[in-house]
Amino acid sequence: RAGRGSGIAARSWCDRGSLYCSRCCSPLPAGPPTGRRVDLHFILGYLWPRGGKKLARMRVFLALVLLVAAKLFVVRVPFFFKHAIDALAQKQTSHAVGLMFAYGLSRSICTILQEG
Repeated sequence: RAGRGSGIAARSWCDRGSLYCSRCCSPLPAGPPTGRRVDLHFILGYLWPRGGKKLARMRVFLALVLLVAAKLFVVRVPFFFKHAIDALAQKQTSHAVGLMFAYGLSRSICTILQEG
């Protein structure tokens, strides 16, 4: 059970702007909600707080944008490599070199987005 002396912080949004605060915020509700919609609503209360907390909402939005960008790069990276190999087969060396740089850059961005 979260609370004072337990070593576990209560998950609540604090007026001071911190995500976890056990001193000034109320603890979690006593019983877990039942039903899928209620569970989703319960979880979304922590991801998207009703009080506003602009920084918290901005973090959630930024995380979703980066998630979509990572998925787009994961899909796009193999196509850069395919076009670079096709350009090498047609003896278009300058075009192939540019595509290989684009492939390397895209692969790096993809790795950063997946790891970060």
